[in-house]
Amino acid sequence: MTVRRESNPSATSRILGSACAGVLCIILVAGLQPFHAPKNDVAWLVGGRGLHFGRHGTIVSSGTLKPSAQEGEPQRSLEIWLTPATMWDRKHCMLAFYTPEDGQHFSLYQAYDDLLVDSGVHTAARQVHSGSFHLEEAIQRQRSMFITVASGPQQTSIWINGSLAQSASPFPLALDGSMVVANSAVIDESWPGDLRGLAIYDSALTPAQILAHYKTWTTEGRPQLAPSDRAVALYLFHEGHGSMVHNQLVSGPLGSGPDLYIPQHYMILHQKFLEPFWQEFAWDASYWKAVLINVAGLVPLGFIFCAYFVTVRGMKRAALATIALGFMVSLTIEVTQAFLPTRDSGTSDLITNTLGTALGCALYLKTAARDLLARVIDRIALAAEG
Repeated sequence: MTVRRESNPSATSRILGSACAGVLCIILVAGLQPFHAPKNDVAWLVGGRGLHFGRHGTIVSSGTLKPSAQEGEPQRSLEIWLTPATMWDRKHCMLAFYTPEDGQHFSLYQAYDDLLVDSGVHTAARQVHSGSFHLEEAIQRQRSMFITVASGPQQTSIWINGSLAQSASPFPLALDGSMVVANSAVIDESWPGDLRGLAIYDSALTPAQILAHYKTWTTEGRPQLAPSDRAVALYLFHEGHGSMVHNQLVSGPLGSGPDLYIPQHYMILHQKFLEPFWQEFAWDASYWKAVLINVAGLVPLGFIFCAYFVTVRGMKRAALATIALGFMVSLTIEVTQAFLPTRDSGTSDLITNTLGTALGCALYLKTAARDLLARVIDRIALAAEG
């Protein structure tokens, strides 16, 4: 059954053409806004000791941290002193290290009130050596916390406020390459909160060192370092102004670590381009919510363009042409999103958007939907003529 033609085919063409243009514009706006990189939401705290990160704020290293020449498994530690501003239902990255050449990475995440650590390096045999921590209910909103992660030959451990929170079999901490603070290095996972201190060590800090550093950081604003600590980088965030956070160490076992730079606009250091869907997949609620939105968002495009191709163009394979159009629109959005730091470029959206377009076509091809659309067009045309 074909759609009932009204007495004025040109009116039908204009109405459906306008509807197609409107739907396409809405989809492009929803997929690409804000169309630019927003201003980097980073500000110095009152008093000048620390940085505040807003919804889209990040700082990056001005250079890379080079790996050490240690024999065997490298020993590493980091300390970070921060205050989370709020709770989120998805992961937000507090600190990341990333080496794009080999995929080596380290990330420290907040997921609502959970604390997560993920680290992975490539061994000489081209195998991935990785490990992780997941501490439930470790974070409290607007409560200062001092986090230490240390990796040595016996174990890798995470400490909160000078007390051991969790330990595991040793796995390397990939604290090398580019450093990103309050965001991921590859996707938009910006973290809101305050940051007061950060230090990197080329050693596995002992429990005594960890407790001593926690006390001196939180009482004196900086750790009391000894040569045995093998500190590589120390950031006190006490500049109070400007766009640079300086490494306070002029030399170390790896030389001087890089300074940190506050960009003028929000950025993703190594933003992903069309991330494979199997890497995007997750079981969490936010992923499936995004799937439903991306399917439903392209149903109107499939419905109205299929109607246009059938009614106005008289195409025999209107549904196939509409599905191909939906795929191309989605591909255009995903490619463009790779250059917008507040958006993520991935292939999951290509699949879900194309599925949504197909569902829209199937909906239009139902007799009741086609007849209803024909009556709506007739009424709009009559109202315009009247």
